[in-house]
Amino acid sequence: MATQMVLAQGDYGRELVPAHEAVEIQETPLGADNIVVPATVRWLSELRGDSGIPTKIRSVTATDAGAYVAFDCTPRVQYVTDNGPVYLHWSSCTVRNLQDAQDSIFDGLSAHDRAQLFAAVEG
Repeated sequence: MATQMVLAQGDYGRELVPAHEAVEIQETPLGADNIVVPATVRWLSELRGDSGIPTKIRSVTATDAGAYVAFDCTPRVQYVTDNGPVYLHWSSCTVRNLQDAQDSIFDGLSAHDRAQLFAAVEG
């Protein structure tokens, strides 16, 4: 039985690989000018296995693009050293509008923190 081969981007450029070894790389959801938005945080969280999920808002800062929100999150690996992984316990994104503030990535926040998000984009 013949193995189906496909042309894919590999370590050394385009190369033929068995179809079952090829993966499709998803496009990262970003806002205008490549800003990180709630959809970006949710997408990365799903890739990393539920790490980086907001647990508490640290600060909200008004910007031209919307509200820049820094938040505590479930630990995620920032980088790995010879001694093991180094975890990051906070993250951030830009909340551009009410739809961003209602993103499911924020479902674990308290009612007070969610109200802060809504106020930031409505005001």
